[in-house]
Amino acid sequence: MKTKTFEILQKTPHESVGRSERKDGRGNNSVIGKMSFLLWLAVLALAAANSPPKHVHLSLSDKSTEMHVVWVTDNSAGTEVQFAPHAAMKQSHRVVKGLQSELQFGTGFLHKATLDGLVPETKYTYRVGSDASGWSEDFSFRTRPDSSSDQEFTVLTYGDMGVAGSQPGVAEFQTAVLQESLIARSDLVLHAGDLAYAFKNLTKINNFFSTMQPLAASVPYMVVPGNRDDKEVFEERFTMPASGSAEPNFYWSVDYLWVHVIGISTSLSTFTADSEQHRWFLADLKRAAARVADPADPVNWIVLLGHTPLYSSSNGHTGGNKPLKALIEQAVWQYGVDLAIFGDDHGYERTLPVFNDEPVDKFSTKNRAQVFDSPNRTTHFVLGTGGVGLDGWQSETPPKWSAARALTYGYMTLTFSREAVKGQFVSTSGEVLDQFVILKPGRSSALNATLVCGVLLCFAVGCFYYRRTRRSGAGEGNFCSKSA
Repeated sequence: MKTKTFEILQKTPHESVGRSERKDGRGNNSVIGKMSFLLWLAVLALAAANSPPKHVHLSLSDKSTEMHVVWVTDNSAGTEVQFAPHAAMKQSHRVVKGLQSELQFGTGFLHKATLDGLVPETKYTYRVGSDASGWSEDFSFRTRPDSSSDQEFTVLTYGDMGVAGSQPGVAEFQTAVLQESLIARSDLVLHAGDLAYAFKNLTKINNFFSTMQPLAASVPYMVVPGNRDDKEVFEERFTMPASGSAEPNFYWSVDYLWVHVIGISTSLSTFTADSEQHRWFLADLKRAAARVADPADPVNWIVLLGHTPLYSSSNGHTGGNKPLKALIEQAVWQYGVDLAIFGDDHGYERTLPVFNDEPVDKFSTKNRAQVFDSPNRTTHFVLGTGGVGLDGWQSETPPKWSAARALTYGYMTLTFSREAVKGQFVSTSGEVLDQFVILKPGRSSALNATLVCGVLLCFAVGCFYYRRTRRSGAGEGNFCSKSA
């Protein structure tokens, strides 16, 4: 072969040039091939670098100094969060690293991180991603107030949403809850199940997370599953508080200042007598009740969040989840649940404070709001008003326990102070259709009374000691009168 090659190279100049041209052509093809390969690698690198985070959403941790954040990227990417108090973000920030995993239900990569060391009642700015793969836009959130705070806070709550285009009222509902003014004054979101009505349709799942990002990336977005939710989505894409639960993304509990929220799974987890969830629920509820009774503990309210309601006059299903009602209503009343929020039936309904179908119908009216003073029974809500086709009523005449109801789309706000909660149901047009106030005085009053009694006791003991020492001639002065 070497001799043959030499002979070819010794051909006439014409022949040599021709062969050289053909050789150069093969060389050019080789170069082009290498360039194409390098270009392909560059495109892959660019795709990885250009994989901006999406579907960003927050949730509360068991610890008041922490916040969970979750997001998705199309390609494998860095899992970092830069965050700082809002005013300091441009000067300096902390960085936490989280965990990345490939989505099992869907395409892309899931990222989860936990921000820690947060200062109470502080506005933080953050962004997620990495230098290599790109960053999200900046988002902001407020941390929970300190337990000694007297600051009011507002909960935004609703259920049964779906995605725009697939359900009749979703677009107008989402427009209403994504108003910047509503986001700015909301401290916590409670979604009572049936999030996207996706039925394993990934386009709808992604639509839900993309659309709700302005709210969910700014306000902790707490969820419980409904009967129309995909179990895989709940298992994978959320981080609810651990709270001793065997399935924390399905049932969980958490504190927000004076409020203890208990989220239950009425649809995607077993909830029958002596089931794992039932035992957990009773234990958590008992602990919460003991905390409410303890003057030294800040918790004064217990809120239950689920999907299928205990009370409903809708014709959407069976007038409430009767087996669940039989299983837990006694405990709900006995351990002092104040508010119980559900979805499932498509409409709005608020009960009077009620137990075993017997309502407390004594209330006053102030500024069009029904005012209940220490009702000692649970007020139940149906909030399947997120945009899915509306149901009707079983009867034109409401049951005796039904205080207000409406077949419309909308959301409810609950503004909590230490001893009162003010609620409003607002339609998507902005009209306030129902409002109420529940007063729960006595916690601070009882604490004040305890302090006063303690002071009086100390005063009496001091007087007693003083009078004894006066009689023995050892005391001087007028610490207290003879009548003390």
